[in-house]
Amino acid sequence: MENGPRKMIEVIATDLPRLIACNGSNSMAVFKPAIEDAAQIIRDEGIAAHEMAVLSHNGTPDSELIGKQASNGVFMTEDMLYAVTQYIDLVHGRSPDRIFSQMEIETSHQNGDLYRVNGRADNITHTCDNVLFIDDFKYGYRIVGPLMNWTLISHAIGYILNNPNQEPPERFVFSIIQPRAIHRDGPVRTWEITHEQFYIYWSHLIDELSDLKNELNTGDHCKRCPSLVYCNAATQAGYNALEVSDIVFHEDLTNDELSKSMDLLSGAIKRAQNKLEALEGLALHKIKNGEVVENYTPENSLGNKTWLGYVNPALIKSLTGVDISSQKMITPAQAIKNNVPKELVEGLTHRPNRGVKLKRITANEKASKMFANLKG
Repeated sequence: MENGPRKMIEVIATDLPRLIACNGSNSMAVFKPAIEDAAQIIRDEGIAAHEMAVLSHNGTPDSELIGKQASNGVFMTEDMLYAVTQYIDLVHGRSPDRIFSQMEIETSHQNGDLYRVNGRADNITHTCDNVLFIDDFKYGYRIVGPLMNWTLISHAIGYILNNPNQEPPERFVFSIIQPRAIHRDGPVRTWEITHEQFYIYWSHLIDELSDLKNELNTGDHCKRCPSLVYCNAATQAGYNALEVSDIVFHEDLTNDELSKSMDLLSGAIKRAQNKLEALEGLALHKIKNGEVVENYTPENSLGNKTWLGYVNPALIKSLTGVDISSQKMITPAQAIKNNVPKELVEGLTHRPNRGVKLKRITANEKASKMFANLKG
């Protein structure tokens, strides 16, 4: 009996690193719980930062950007401008003689009926000395690296295919610009390859997407996988972590054994943590839908008090006469110490909801909490 026609694979460029590392994830069931408040805040801030970058790139003065409201309602702040400026300075600091330079550019590409990759690059610059720069501006804190970054490679492929009249670049420079994340290599991390190397990676991507294997492979790419809840390979990796933690340690380790043991445990802990976070997401989803997950309960998590988006030193001075201007907006607590009335600070701040977290609670603790609520 012959198989039916192969269904074309459609993938988002940002999902390519996981798909290339774990072909089998493409055929897994998907569980996407609602985005928690903390993650949504970071995502919304990232969207606003990207909008700010485009406006700055197109010549909008800094004074008009601070306090401006992005399309998603998030206010652009001085901290955001500081991060954006590092990104814009990098882009503008390249050769002024450019064949092409654009922010937020479509990089989708398709290979017949085999696959389609949908993508949009943060910035692409093609210089007259035939160097192609692919930039990814990250406003979040989760560390991302440029080395063999299939998302960035896909953006380069899309640019070349969508601009057939341009001479193919001789060199490729892939950059992650991540000002808020602390990294030993700094906020800008790059990976540079030659024309020949790039086409080897392109050929590998074609081979992978044209013939995905039904194999599951665990690793760092599991963290954002929407199929992690259902993945037996990840479950086994998590259980293996328990065994690893029990057998790797013994006294009088050589330096080489010590290094390998720490690497082994670090990897095992990451895999177990990824699986645990996925299961916690599933548990929260079930509890919110009225189901009972024994010994677990949702609990709101509030962050530290922070200014509302439109608040800046000039506004505080106009309202109180107190000058709190500095390189960076001081915290609400510092403002009170600088004689800004506490009541005013309360009205201009909020405590962001960091999302609903899953908390383990015993039957006695649960009963005590319910009794306290009844008394209240």
